[in-house]
Amino acid sequence: MSGQPAIPGIGERAVLVVSPHFDDGVLSAHSLITLPTATVMTVFSAGPEVAMATEWDRACGFADSSTAMAERRREDDLAFAGLSAKRLFIGLAEGQYRNGEALDTDTPALLTAVNEWVKDHPAGIVALPVGAGGHLTLVHRVRHKIPHPRIGLPGGTSPSPEHVWVTDVLCRDLPSVVPIVVYEELPYGWVKRGNERAAQLGRSRSPFQQVDVPIDRADKGRRVELYASQRRVIFAPWVQMPKHLPSTERIWIPTGF
Repeated sequence: MSGQPAIPGIGERAVLVVSPHFDDGVLSAHSLITLPTATVMTVFSAGPEVAMATEWDRACGFADSSTAMAERRREDDLAFAGLSAKRLFIGLAEGQYRNGEALDTDTPALLTAVNEWVKDHPAGIVALPVGAGGHLTLVHRVRHKIPHPRIGLPGGTSPSPEHVWVTDVLCRDLPSVVPIVVYEELPYGWVKRGNERAAQLGRSRSPFQQVDVPIDRADKGRRVELYASQRRVIFAPWVQMPKHLPSTERIWIPTGF
């Protein structure tokens, strides 16, 4: 995008934005996905082999997982329209569809997909969700107009187990020469910022420094609105786009990058 703010250390290098779910890249890493060198890899981009109905999908207005995943893919297509970012899809099933199966069974598939991209982009950078979030209180909701899932739905604004798993696996198992940056997720970061988690991740590879990157709020807000099925349960009714979006996104880059 024209006028895109420079992100230290990235320049013209290829960037792989690992987006656990269809909406995470737009919600949390607009400053990265709009880079001309960006590729967005969605991890949990498939439903279960046998269609099922979950509480989350019903709250989003879907009869079953097949309908939900088809619509979420269509929303993702709309949200990325006009961007130069390449998109890749690993095709894993997210936690709500796994019937208790551990995410770790898909570690090889995640690593293979990311390592293939790294092989093709030896000077590239991998961007991961930091795993922000914490316990949601009434004070958070009132003070910050926090988005929140409907009462009784699983998840909330505690760190997403799927985000944490993706980042833990890749920070642990990607070759140490691969540069990693981490980005703070919405709505989780509105409850608890990702600084503590970024420091923890930095101890496993190399220390991070915080960068708050200005964004095009109007463009981001328009693209977020295109994930209509998720918006209705992620955000509180009073949240308006782009009015209530932060004017910056928080990213952590390796110190001295």
